[in-house]
Amino acid sequence: MGKVCVCGAGALQIDYAAKTLTASGQTFKEGDFLSINGTLGNVYAGQLPTAASEIVQVLVEKTLDGKKSETYGLFATLMNWCSKVTRMQVRANADTPEQTETALAFAPRASA
Repeated sequence: MGKVCVCGAGALQIDYAAKTLTASGQTFKEGDFLSINGTLGNVYAGQLPTAASEIVQVLVEKTLDGKKSETYGLFATLMNWCSKVTRMQVRANADTPEQTETALAFAPRASA
């Protein structure tokens, strides 16, 4: 729980004895920061700044107006279509109170 998982990272070479990890020709020692783009599979030295998706910004963080986000609008349209044809009512797993709050934020809404 609460741990990041990167699946299919076959290009990473981990030397447990030396406590190093080699990726993209760079070797990192235990304690070094590295950032992994899970979509592209790219590995970067250091900590890269990150931001929540626009969908999370609208539903969970409430820092973005959904009417101003094309990405959220597309998501809302897709979820509305899904809610019209689905019979399953469970869409999330939640192991912590924070995950429960996030799951509830993503709960289907009545369409206008």
